Amino acid sequence: MRSVPQEYSIQKFYQFAGSPKYNRSTRTYSASCPLCREGSSWGRKRRLYYILDEDYIYCHNCGWSGSPIKFIQESSNSTIDE
Repeated sequence: MRSVPQEYSIQKFYQFAGSPKYNRSTRTYSASCPLCREGSSWGRKRRLYYILDEDYIYCHNCGWSGSPIKFIQESSNSTIDE
């Protein structure tokens, strides 16, 4: 399985997700989900979470979950090789 550096994953999370914020106490990022667009609450609600300790991303709105590389691939409509 391929992996990417965490700094790169965070950079891409900021690029694709809407209005990201970092929570130092829980070491998580939260943002609006670019995959489901969260209906009319885009940019106001943050239901997409990137848990750094587990290197895992989950959306509480649409139920999407996976690794950062899968998130980057689906958000940018690219292949793993790209």
